[in-house]
Amino acid sequence: MKQSKYREEVKQLLEKAYDENLITWNDGLVFNEFIPALWRALLKHEEFKEKAVEIQTEIGEQASLELLAAEINLFKK
Repeated sequence: MKQSKYREEVKQLLEKAYDENLITWNDGLVFNEFIPALWRALLKHEEFKEKAVEIQTEIGEQASLELLAAEINLFKK
């Protein structure tokens, strides 16, 4: 299934983004605003752009955001 393939790819993007300290959460953020902002950052960032664009092209923006929201771990250090 296409969705499960891209779920794994989103997980990989998130792992790299954590390693690069691209993901920072604070209690003043609103989750529903944070997810689209993070996705836009991934789409623009040189290291993540190619894979993020591929995912969004294949499954669409809304599905990409849903996968990101489902897979992110805001408490990961």
